[in-house]
Amino acid sequence: MYGATSYHLVDATSGNRVATLDCVDGLVVAAGTACYRFDRLISGPTALPTQLGIQRWDGQKSWFAGLNLGNPPNRSRIDVTVFGGPTLSPDGSRIAAAVYTAQGSPDINTTPVVLFTNGGEAATAIAGVVMGWLDSTHIVVHQHDNDTTILDTASGATSRVASQGWLFGVLPGSLG
Repeated sequence: MYGATSYHLVDATSGNRVATLDCVDGLVVAAGTACYRFDRLISGPTALPTQLGIQRWDGQKSWFAGLNLGNPPNRSRIDVTVFGGPTLSPDGSRIAAAVYTAQGSPDINTTPVVLFTNGGEAATAIAGVVMGWLDSTHIVVHQHDNDTTILDTASGATSRVASQGWLFGVLPGSLG
């Protein structure tokens, strides 16, 4: 998502590497990071993701059951794909992503934000690019006109924030 090829967790005292995550599709959170599975190539070097899942800090990957982004050998265009990258909730139970299903170019004004769980998915009432989670129930979404919206996934309520920029991570409350 940000040009990384892997994430490394290093012990601050010894400098030893504790963990390496090779899934770099989303932000790093307490549970790990979101991950794509690329099962097949369309043709040549082109690959499209077919599943979403997580890679935990112990390096183990698990794929969300029931989610199928399509069968690449049988499609000539991107029928269903994630726009802007998937983001894992801090507790590891859900992935939020803007899911694009139409032909042509994805549109930040109409691409719905979808919540994925292990075995299900549900579209939300807002469109935009998911930037990340503030906690396990609040998502930060970049919308048109460079506005930012906070979505409460429990109630569906939204709060618009007149700010520009991108979310790169959430610092633990214990730092301050």
